[in-house]
Amino acid sequence: MRTQKDWDRRIRWWIRQPYPAVGRRKFMTIVRCLIAPGDVWRVAAAYAIARYGHLEQVRDEPKPDGSPRFYFDHPRAVAYMLMVELQMRNWKAIVEALLHDIIEDSFILDALGMQKLFGPDVAQGLRMVSRRPKAGFHARLKTYGVATDLIVKLCDRIHNNLTLSGCTIEKQRKSVRESRAKYLPLADQLIAMLPKSRKWQGEFLKRFLLTSIEEAERGLARQ
Repeated sequence: MRTQKDWDRRIRWWIRQPYPAVGRRKFMTIVRCLIAPGDVWRVAAAYAIARYGHLEQVRDEPKPDGSPRFYFDHPRAVAYMLMVELQMRNWKAIVEALLHDIIEDSFILDALGMQKLFGPDVAQGLRMVSRRPKAGFHARLKTYGVATDLIVKLCDRIHNNLTLSGCTIEKQRKSVRESRAKYLPLADQLIAMLPKSRKWQGEFLKRFLLTSIEEAERGLARQ
């Protein structure tokens, strides 16, 4: 079990390099260490779908050399965070992390297609973490989301907070406001939902989320 000092060390690591240098081979090596061999193909399929589905998209913040950053780097980082920091051994959670933006950002696969490929649990989870429709999103997530959905969405928000530098000032301010008002309570809800043996995951995410908010606020203060 990691200590809070370990948590803070890992959080600082993410602040320094929010896009881990991990390609498909390394990613799938980690997957094979976490889940049953018979389920590895499911994550490999989700990886390929996410990469292709986001092929035409780029992130707001460029790479250090100024070149565009592929959008797929974001869901891959979210899934990597979930695996490495939370030690999630549930293939459905990893798939949900990889595909969390597909429904609202891509036409490659709809919710029905997701269900046929990955089953009803993943399809329902993707509906929970998707902002389509935008109206009532947070209420849906809070009311109907299960622990996996909250974990994926918190990892998503944390990573977005760490990568706001290329966004407009208004978008940065909105992210900070929303993170404090909507996502910190969501972290508390997750902690309450998790069994005792897993509460550390929720506590870590809350600490990480708060640090990411403070980091974003410091970035705004420097502008």
